[in-house]
Amino acid sequence: MLSFSVCSGVRMLADRYKDLTVGRLACYNNLCALIQLFLFSHDTLSETVRNTPWTHSVSDLSRAVHDFNGNRFMRRYRESILRKYKGIPMNPDDFCFAIDDTDNPKYGKNTYRNGRWRSSKGPYIGQKILVVALVDIKRGFSIPLSYAFVPKKDDPEYKSGLDLSVELLSEILVAGFPRLKVVTDSWFDSAAFIADLKELGLEFAGEIKGNRNVKDNPGPTVKWKKLPQLFKGVKRYRLSSRFDSKKVKMRQRKGKCAAEKIIMIKNFKSPLKCIAVYNRRNGKNAFAYYVSTDLSLTGAQLWEFSRARWKIECLFYDLKQNLSFGRLPCAGKEGADLAVCLPMLIYTSLRLDDAKKWGLEEQETIGTMVDKIKEKELTKSINTIIRNPKQIKVSILGARRKLSHINKKPVNKFAEKTSYGQSVAA
Repeated sequence: MLSFSVCSGVRMLADRYKDLTVGRLACYNNLCALIQLFLFSHDTLSETVRNTPWTHSVSDLSRAVHDFNGNRFMRRYRESILRKYKGIPMNPDDFCFAIDDTDNPKYGKNTYRNGRWRSSKGPYIGQKILVVALVDIKRGFSIPLSYAFVPKKDDPEYKSGLDLSVELLSEILVAGFPRLKVVTDSWFDSAAFIADLKELGLEFAGEIKGNRNVKDNPGPTVKWKKLPQLFKGVKRYRLSSRFDSKKVKMRQRKGKCAAEKIIMIKNFKSPLKCIAVYNRRNGKNAFAYYVSTDLSLTGAQLWEFSRARWKIECLFYDLKQNLSFGRLPCAGKEGADLAVCLPMLIYTSLRLDDAKKWGLEEQETIGTMVDKIKEKELTKSINTIIRNPKQIKVSILGARRKLSHINKKPVNKFAEKTSYGQSVAA
């Protein structure tokens, strides 16, 4: 992906966060180059330098990476999100927090919190990244708010994923976000985790494992049963969402059904609203069970929040497929933080900023917007080469893309001297 200039959206982001940078990262050129690296889905610093002749050397960018402060960046980042939503009240019925972890396969020495993990796709070597996102149910997307690299048990700073989740939520509340419901998958259905959320003043609304022991009466003589046993013979009703179109509601006449009960789970003293969701009204087995500490929720509302959790999965897809989330092969905590923070920053800007600031006419899917930005930059670069083949940037590009340097760092004395001697990013 060739680029002879800094994309307008990249300049906008660099201007917003340049006062946070120190050392080599304080160089405007380096900050723009690192943001554009993720926007154009480059896998390495060498690829960025080879394709963007206005950048400095690979060594200079590498040193800039190690000057990144993730904690400082995320505090400013959350403040900017609150400003974006200043005129839009975060109604607890239309917003919620979603928590999930995602796998980041990665190889290499000194990779931060690298280890052997198991995901739904099977075992892998790399990082496990825990993310908390704000789900905008009405607008149909989620915005990442905080993250953490999950440590292995032999790590001296070990904390479980559930404890890390509580810490991340605490940070978000301190930043000024309202207390919203927390939606999760069944991995987070621990009674201790739900109790920790209650202490923070947060309501839980997530999936629960179908093999849990529960009962519908707190009496000491009432026996514990498996969830499917508890829902035998309970009346079912059709499920629908207030945001569904008429066509969807028509299809739902033969769609999913739910039965609901108030239940108790072990090691948690308060009752929970629980729904069992079936694919058909006469279906034998429920395909999922969802619970909430908010007893005022209707079954349809609990189902709506449970469906909203899928938006964090869509977030992971967009970050990984379009913005090189976590792929930068730089060792150390700073490189790992930068490889997560900058893709989140670009994603959030594409979602919440005016499309015109990115040189686009309208907001579309993340993939479409990124493809359009890439195409515009490529067209500009081709026009530069055709109209002015002797321009200094064209000479730098040719020097950096020599076949003799294809498997080496794109270092050339002429190119390096030129890129340092002029403010080519300006």
